[in-house]
Amino acid sequence: MIEVTKLNGERIIVNADHIESVEAQPDTALVLDTGKRMVVREEVMEVVRRVIEYQRAIRCDESPRVSLADGVVNLETATAVVKAAREAMKRG
Repeated sequence: MIEVTKLNGERIIVNADHIESVEAQPDTALVLDTGKRMVVREEVMEVVRRVIEYQRAIRCDESPRVSLADGVVNLETATAVVKAAREAMKRG
């Protein structure tokens, strides 16, 4: 479970295992496995950090992993993917 903040300032707890993707357009949107979209104040990398922290806590894994659309990757790969996406959005 991770805590996020809705745009109206309401803090809520989301089951991180149900997050399919995190998008920046320009606000950060969580897409859940139910198809529901939730726009939050946190930046994409902050949500990713919280999900990784949650996964480490429940799995006691030495190598943090985050589930992305193309499979499970390590933290460095996830960070590189998000940075590349941000750069692409800046270029238009």
